[in-house]
Amino acid sequence: MKRGCKSVTMDEIASENGISKRTLYENFEDKNSLLKECLCTAYERTKNATEQVFKSSENVYDLIFKIHECKTNQRYNFKMSFVAELKKFYPDVYESMRLKFSNYHNESTYTFIDRGQKEGLIMEYVNKEIVTKAIITMSDMMMNGDVFSGLNATRRQIFQETILLYIRGISTKHGIELLDNYLNKSKDEK
Repeated sequence: MKRGCKSVTMDEIASENGISKRTLYENFEDKNSLLKECLCTAYERTKNATEQVFKSSENVYDLIFKIHECKTNQRYNFKMSFVAELKKFYPDVYESMRLKFSNYHNESTYTFIDRGQKEGLIMEYVNKEIVTKAIITMSDMMMNGDVFSGLNATRRQIFQETILLYIRGISTKHGIELLDNYLNKSKDEK
C-alpha cells in the first residue's frame, strides 16, 4: 500500500514475501483477488482496533481523539493515490470495499452519537441520522486530497477545524468543556 496498487507487480509481491510466484497464484487467482483479500484484512484490523478503542475509552471525546490518532497513523502507511488507483484500475474491488468501509463508518458514527447523548455530552435532540451523514461527509472530504490541497495544513488541523468544531456545535455545555480540555491537552502534546 505504500507504493499504491497499480505499480506493484505479482512478481514483486511474491519476492517480498519470500514465496514463488506459483505459490502466490495458487492462493490468489489474480491481483484483484489479492487486493480484495488484503483490503478485507485491513478492514478487519481497523474494525477490531476501533472496537478495542471504543471499549477502553472513558467517553466519546476520548474515543474520537484515539480513533483519529489511530487512523492518521494508518493513513501514513499508504500512498495517497492508492484509493484513486484502486478506483480506476480495480473498480469492482474498489466498489465492494467502499461499501463495506462505508457501512461500518456509518454504524460506528451513529453509535458514537448515541453514546455521546447517553453520556450527556451531545445534545439529546439532535437527529442521529442527519449528524451521522454530516460527519461522514466531512470525513470523506478530509480523505479527498483535492479539497484541502492548496492549504498548508496537517490532517490534525483539518480534523480540528472541521469535524471537532461541528461536534462542539452539537455538544452540551459539559460536552464543550470536556472537548475543550481534550483540545488544550492535544495542543500541549505537539
